[in-house]
Amino acid sequence: MNVSNQSLNISIFNIDKSPQIIYSNDINKSQNLAVRENIISIAQKIYSQIPKADQENLEQINFRFDGKDSLVVIIKVGDKEIQVDVKGLGDETKQLAKNLSATVNKLGMTTIKDIGSYVLPQKKELIKETAEVHPIFEKIIRPELALMLERQIKGKSDQQLRQLYMSPETLLMELKKNISEHYSSIDEQELIEFFNQMFIEYVNLSREQSDQPKWNRSDIKGLNAGQWLNRISTGKISLKDALNTYSAIDPSHLNLKQLAAIPLTDENRGDLTTLWKHIFNDLFEKGNLTQLFPSSDISKEVEQYNHAVQFKNAIVLAPPTIFEELSDFLLIHNEQITNIDLFIISQSVHLSSQTNIEIEDLDLRESSIIYKASIVKEYKYSEYVSLDFIKNKVDSETLFPALAKQDQNLQHAVFEIYRNLARSEKTYFDRERIQKLYFLELEKIAMQEYHYTIAQIQNLRECRTTTPIDKDDLDFFTNLKKKYVQDKQEILESITDVEKQKSTVNTLTEKFHSEFIKSKKTLTPEILFVLNKDNYDERLNKMLMLICLDNNFQLAYQKIQIENLEPNAKITPTIKKALRNYIQAKAVCAKLPKSGTQTRLVRFINELEKNIKNTEIQKFIKEATNISSGDPNAILFSKEALEQVKTKNASNSIFSTQEQIDLMVLTKLFNKGNKTPPETRTEEENEQLNLIFERIKTNSQLSKKLSYFDPDKTPEEFQEKLDPFQGLIRRVATYFLPADIDIPMTRRKLPAGISTEVIQFLDIYTSTVKNIDKTNAKLEEIIVKVEKLRNKYQNAPNTITSADKLSLREMGILNDSSRLIKKTFGNKNFMGQLKSFIPSLPDQSLTKMTQNALKSQELYTYLETTLKTNFDAHYTDGSLLAYVGKKKIAWAGKPLILEERMTTYLGGLIHGAKLFNKDGTLTISHVYGKYLQEPVSLYQMCISDVWELDVSKLVNPAMQEKLKEMYGDEWKGVINKRYQEIEKNLHSQGVQKFGNIKNDDEKRLRAGLATFAPIANLGIVQLAGFDRLKGHTKPSEENLKLFHDKFFNDNPLNETQICSEFATKTTLASLLELNRQLSKDVRIYFEINSPEQILYKISTYLEASDIPKDVRDYLTGIRKFDKDAAITKNAEIQLRRILKDVIEYTDEEIDMIIKLGNNEVIDLPYGKQNLDTVHPPLMIKLLENKKCVVKKTPPKAFTSFFNFT
Repeated sequence: MNVSNQSLNISIFNIDKSPQIIYSNDINKSQNLAVRENIISIAQKIYSQIPKADQENLEQINFRFDGKDSLVVIIKVGDKEIQVDVKGLGDETKQLAKNLSATVNKLGMTTIKDIGSYVLPQKKELIKETAEVHPIFEKIIRPELALMLERQIKGKSDQQLRQLYMSPETLLMELKKNISEHYSSIDEQELIEFFNQMFIEYVNLSREQSDQPKWNRSDIKGLNAGQWLNRISTGKISLKDALNTYSAIDPSHLNLKQLAAIPLTDENRGDLTTLWKHIFNDLFEKGNLTQLFPSSDISKEVEQYNHAVQFKNAIVLAPPTIFEELSDFLLIHNEQITNIDLFIISQSVHLSSQTNIEIEDLDLRESSIIYKASIVKEYKYSEYVSLDFIKNKVDSETLFPALAKQDQNLQHAVFEIYRNLARSEKTYFDRERIQKLYFLELEKIAMQEYHYTIAQIQNLRECRTTTPIDKDDLDFFTNLKKKYVQDKQEILESITDVEKQKSTVNTLTEKFHSEFIKSKKTLTPEILFVLNKDNYDERLNKMLMLICLDNNFQLAYQKIQIENLEPNAKITPTIKKALRNYIQAKAVCAKLPKSGTQTRLVRFINELEKNIKNTEIQKFIKEATNISSGDPNAILFSKEALEQVKTKNASNSIFSTQEQIDLMVLTKLFNKGNKTPPETRTEEENEQLNLIFERIKTNSQLSKKLSYFDPDKTPEEFQEKLDPFQGLIRRVATYFLPADIDIPMTRRKLPAGISTEVIQFLDIYTSTVKNIDKTNAKLEEIIVKVEKLRNKYQNAPNTITSADKLSLREMGILNDSSRLIKKTFGNKNFMGQLKSFIPSLPDQSLTKMTQNALKSQELYTYLETTLKTNFDAHYTDGSLLAYVGKKKIAWAGKPLILEERMTTYLGGLIHGAKLFNKDGTLTISHVYGKYLQEPVSLYQMCISDVWELDVSKLVNPAMQEKLKEMYGDEWKGVINKRYQEIEKNLHSQGVQKFGNIKNDDEKRLRAGLATFAPIANLGIVQLAGFDRLKGHTKPSEENLKLFHDKFFNDNPLNETQICSEFATKTTLASLLELNRQLSKDVRIYFEINSPEQILYKISTYLEASDIPKDVRDYLTGIRKFDKDAAITKNAEIQLRRILKDVIEYTDEEIDMIIKLGNNEVIDLPYGKQNLDTVHPPLMIKLLENKKCVVKKTPPKAFTSFFNFT
């Protein structure tokens, strides 16, 4: 074999064995000239030294470099690899090897695989160094070309440089003229290649020096395609020669308009047709247009999109006569062309800005415009199928039913979108097309956001695949069924004898079957589905199912001649297509509920399939039926899907490849166990389970990774909360973010269909069962402690010591253990699922954990029940409850979420609520995501502090004597009881009054940050362009009358409030109501005139015209606020003057009239406080500042059990 023969493969590798250059078929016509000449020279020398017997079996010569001008050569002879000592081949070869190594290093070559392609060198000093050793190119051509390029490139725009590259004839003629006396026989193609290489090097060096982006691989492909096409158009090369160099051209970068403009003649018809055929074929094959899938690699998506658009452009632009000759080729791909159209329309929204290729097909271009303008936004925000909603979930459990066409809302969404289109737009989009495009958008989310594999998407497409319904066939079956139903109804009404009735219906059924057989119609699963919708008749439907199965099985059987297939013959696309209708009919049966009908159908199916001896077909029918029936396990966790995960980049997910596969298998097995009845696991699956949990046991990082899927800890949640803030305030907020927040959301989404159920199961497992014996030992200590404590409490409570009492962490552990019995996974609780999943766990340990969980539940229930009555009697209506950050951390043994960390930093409290007694039960009334009202739990009381209001501390000194005179020495208790009754009545309205209140993440964070508002709102922050942040104080008083009425009228309260805001506002509203009631009581008891009576009395002294309007307004309850507040203030001054000068009241009497008129028996504790920004610590601090609130000591029973009060 001659080593310069074009069939030989010669490769260059770096020392890390990554391929750098691969020469094969075009070894004499590609890439760097000097490199090639050196390779061939060395290869020839090596070839001449090996034995003749090995020369015939020589397959490859590999060159490897260590980066230090050192070359290692390995020859592959059959199955043997032999290292060649280059130094032993003589001085000439040693020098060639040294030159070759130096040249490769200087070029900075990286991954040049495609023949004719070139990846740009990385070194800045490239132009200053020798690029190769060939004397003619180095000593004559390079210097001449360098001078020419420096002159030509200088001062030219990017567009001018591109034009110069694609039309280099003038420069090439000048170059050849300048070097002709030295070298007149230079090869034209070699010269062009050398020119192109140096041109790119010089341009990119120039662009780098001016901080402009270099010409990249895509740019160079386009330039090479443009240059090649220009040379054809200008006649510089013939079409025949162009065909010889076409393999180096990427057809997706060709200007097809320019190619289409080449006149078709008798002389060039054959070559031009061949060229167009190559272009059509390469666009289809290299663009992989049979496999149109999204990709997480944007460059791959753009590349496939370009090929698809160019393929469609070629159909539009190819000369008609050539197009006719290509009709057979296009006919083969006709079905896929429809899919290509949909792919282009869908991807144009996402990729059009990444490419310069124009869509030449006018209908396709208009469809893309309409899709982007009118349809995509409907997908994003549709009430029924919002893409944004699906995209923002942590898991893909919302996505799967939509992709599997199991979401009933999809049809509503498609109908709404279609209905909203303009009439002109409906000519481009029917409902089916809209639906298919929606699925493409879902697939993009599935692959890019949730890391679905191509196999999973392919299975989902197969699940959605349906055969178009033939209208004539549907009409035939519809009418036949309608006649059957009518005739049967007449029989049932006219014949009363049961046996005769049954016989007559049998005859009717046989008649139906006979008419169907005579018609030779095909009953497809799709027609069957439509028929089953209306006028359901079990007998007829069963017969139709049998007909459908038999009909489609026999058709498939005849088409592929199953009986003649070899037992292990592979499944071909033809076989798959022939079996499709039968498989879909079988899938319809699989979806039926368990019944006698389904049992009969299963027997019938088994009878049909008993003659299939080919094991591959048996396996395919089973798997494909499961996919068509929408089985998540078959669709998401097939063998192909798991294999593809192994080849995907693990960095797409926070899980390693092995972790992801293990979680997928666990989800699959969870799904099997959750079926009714549960599916039995195979021995292989049990072995898989053992291996998975062995890996989990030794995986120290998994527990932390599982915590990333807590919905409160996702970067998206934090980002949404931080987005409204800027500058200093944002920096303050980020101080409270977790250290690992920079892990992007795409890596925190559960990949490839893994369920949250599995994550939650493993989260509990890793925290409790992973070290089961250690967990059991700790639990047993706590259980023994609680049992001793219970015994002492019941028999000798005075002997309880501090050491006997429970800590918060011990309570948290006891509660977690009790939840192992309460928490359900599918149809089992955690312990049941654990026993099912990990049979390898020691029986003794598992039994002990189950016993501990049951005992924990018993003891926790005892504590909760015992303390409940104490809580009910101990706390008063209207008391304020607040979760304490440190207590919650101690209970849970894990950090708080963002807002909780921030509010803990500000004052230790993280949630505010109100307590009241409802039918004798202490109830919590609070906003927690939404408004909730529920019996207060032991957990809530353990992690909280409670404060009781003493409203007597707020009574105006001038009013204290009045109240004492009215209510006696117990007046303080009387008004506190009155306040508590008001609170109880207010909260007793419950959901009816407060059910529309919503909580808001941003508002919670703003409340926490409001403390920093005075700093953040300094002038320098405003100059920086940042928004002001609300502080805790308002510049003016609120209209308290309106505020009161919102809480005490009959209308539901529709507001966005945070927890502590709700607690504070209900306190204020109750105080306002108390003021109203007390003011009325004082007026009546002491016979003090009301404002209305005062106005009447003034009118007896003064003419109506002498009473100022503002005074009249003041006495009728009108108050002005904000910029008009001075009007009210002046009115009060005028009123005081009238009362003193005209009616001759004393100052004391005037003060009493004003205070009672303003309902000011007690002073409000909030002043000008901005209640919208009250966070939990401030909720208490405001009342403590007025000394009107007292922290309530827990009941004695509570302190008997716990030492964390």
